[in-house]
Amino acid sequence: MYPPGHLAIDLILVSSANRMIGKNIIPMWPALIAAILPDIVDKVVTDYLHWMPFGRNYLHNLTAVFVGMVFLWLLSSRWEIGVSWAIGLMGHLIGDFVFIPWFWPWFDYVWPNETRQIAQGVVQTVMDLAQGKELSPLAAAVWQYGRLIMECVMFGAVLIYLSNRFKSSIRTFALIVSLCAWLYIVIQWDWAPFMWSFEHFGIK
Repeated sequence: MYPPGHLAIDLILVSSANRMIGKNIIPMWPALIAAILPDIVDKVVTDYLHWMPFGRNYLHNLTAVFVGMVFLWLLSSRWEIGVSWAIGLMGHLIGDFVFIPWFWPWFDYVWPNETRQIAQGVVQTVMDLAQGKELSPLAAAVWQYGRLIMECVMFGAVLIYLSNRFKSSIRTFALIVSLCAWLYIVIQWDWAPFMWSFEHFGIK
């Protein structure tokens, strides 16, 4: 999943958690960091450091959820910050459900073959655009434009849903739009690869 989709999921989850509690006590910022940071770290680890064979590893697992939650809780002395990280990282994993090494590093996994150089492709995209060039094959391989557009629709609808500037009917409609966009993304791009990876990859 691209950043707009991850951000949208975490915005929905944290706002829903606060609604369930009845107070706006869980901060949003740790969850939003957890929405973006795993891809930055794990793609760099894979593409540039070559420490892992696949770009979902160090921060794409339940260990990172628990360790990050406890670390931030102890560092800040505020349980809400740790919980926000846990919610945010779980949201990230849900968005990437096609293949997640949930119990890594406690179990060995059969890793998928990485067909795209995500981190390198993003950097190459910036370089190509800055130079006014068409995207090179390395950069173009990173982007699924239809999916990116749907995730932007999902993200925009979530922002409308969370805004107090709109009537409740509009906000409800925006929430429905965001959930329908997410369902469309899962059906169109994720479900078939998930079923295939479920059969071929996982714990050794």
